[in-house]
Amino acid sequence: MLALFKENTVETFSPPVIPWARTQWRKFLDKGSVPSLGMLEDFWHKDFPETQAIGLEQWVKTLEMDWVFQNIDPNVREIFCHGPNFIESVGNIRSKISSPLDEEDWDLWAETLAARMRLEFNYTHPCGSAFLQYNQSQWRVTLLHSSISPQGRTKLFLRQLAQVSYPLKDYEIDSNGEEILKNLIQQKENILVAGATGSGKTSLLSSLLQHLDPEDHVVILEDTQEISCQSPRLTRMLSSRMTGRSLTDYLAHALRLSPDRILLGEMRSHEVVPYLLAMNTGHKGLMSTLHASSAVDALLRVAQLFVLASGNKDMSYQEVLRLVARNVGYVVYVEKRKIKQIIKVYGCDLDQPIYDVIWGA
Repeated sequence: MLALFKENTVETFSPPVIPWARTQWRKFLDKGSVPSLGMLEDFWHKDFPETQAIGLEQWVKTLEMDWVFQNIDPNVREIFCHGPNFIESVGNIRSKISSPLDEEDWDLWAETLAARMRLEFNYTHPCGSAFLQYNQSQWRVTLLHSSISPQGRTKLFLRQLAQVSYPLKDYEIDSNGEEILKNLIQQKENILVAGATGSGKTSLLSSLLQHLDPEDHVVILEDTQEISCQSPRLTRMLSSRMTGRSLTDYLAHALRLSPDRILLGEMRSHEVVPYLLAMNTGHKGLMSTLHASSAVDALLRVAQLFVLASGNKDMSYQEVLRLVARNVGYVVYVEKRKIKQIIKVYGCDLDQPIYDVIWGA
């Protein structure tokens, strides 16, 4: 559908007190504090009359998130913030969001949001993702620092997370396919959910978790909270850049927790090594997601990630692929929030996985 645009009008405020407030605000951020209107009022400059207090309060509101979410369509899934004059929401329609920010406050707004989410975001750490709760909605926020852009532009991307898990039928799978997936969960098979960015991998993983045995102890490892799980026996760990808090570190601890299932939010780096080795030592019910262009490509990509991350030159790619194919039992491929294929993996012949398509084309 062609993009349809509607605009939300937001007034801008720039009384003389704002340059002073901007300087004070950044001082708080530089000291690791999350600024507020009250903190500015404690340092109220004697040269500014009380009549400017309203303007100051309105400026502080521009550094919050209210104006972003104000009047957006309930079906909005993503919000792209390319700059103060180019913000749009994407759902059933594509709508422009008018910003009260000027160029001078754009980076300040992004840095303030990062501080509120306790996310380290600066020249040294130019990329970051975090979880944001706004009223009744939950969002994953990804920030890109201006230092990595040729245009020197900070960017923000927000994706709304599902509040509840969708039934499997919503992924356009028939009753036979549903039964296959439910059986795989009940049998504690090792499952990999693959697809492109935004294809619905994490949502599908959350939907599969609806069919867990409530007696299972479930351990979920993520860098940002996205997977929905209502299990009464749930242990969730969120990683960070701090020493000892990586997904790889958490995997070592997870194996000591007598887990019935370990879920890794996404395979993409060094965590693939201990995760695959955990499968190889007999742990069942391991599940994860992976960016891939097909179900078979997912197996090849896991092998590639293992080779790159392990640094073990004694294992050939074919040996690693054999390890992958022996331990990843099933791959579910999803595209545009639709399940396209489920394959059962038997092993590999040299560099070619051996598998059967048990559902889909």
